[in-house]
Amino acid sequence: MHHAITEGEWQMATGGSTKSQMAYINRLLKTDVERNELIEKFLLDRGKARLQELSVKEASELIDKLKGNSAGNTVNGMARGESASEKQASFILALQTDDARKAYVNKFLEAGRKKSLQELSVKEASELISDLKAMPSMGTEERGNFLITPKQLRFIAVLEKKPGNSKTVTDYLTRARKGMVDELLSSEASELITMLKNRAQ
Repeated sequence: MHHAITEGEWQMATGGSTKSQMAYINRLLKTDVERNELIEKFLLDRGKARLQELSVKEASELIDKLKGNSAGNTVNGMARGESASEKQASFILALQTDDARKAYVNKFLEAGRKKSLQELSVKEASELISDLKAMPSMGTEERGNFLITPKQLRFIAVLEKKPGNSKTVTDYLTRARKGMVDELLSSEASELITMLKNRAQ
């Protein structure tokens, strides 16, 4: 649902827009509804609910974006080259709670020929966030089908230093038909850790 933009709101947001500015903004909004979507996205990315909450600087920035939009510098209502916000990048990192989500993010970046989250556009970051939030949470059994985690790898390295444990690790790798510890699945690593801990007792 689009937020209705009134002249009073623009005056409060920009410190008093001139009549010519207001007329220009209204003309832009009438010719392209996607500009309203750009405004909503602008407010959301800055944690603002209404135009009145914008500072003079933020309001000026928004007006500049609308002008860029009118010049045809947007794709689907979002300015070309507008990078994902720091808040979006941080949220994406926080959503990577398991290997499946991390793998999805990597594939998303590869598909878009991007090397990092900072290279995503605002729209792409929003799509990625929506995809990650829609992914189901994994159960214990599903997590076990992924490769050993860095934490498990470090724990095994510590336990392996204890007398006799090195042979236990070697024997386990032989039975599992793995050449190295980092080739183990998460479930196999958990089993090996349990064996090493029990042997130490």
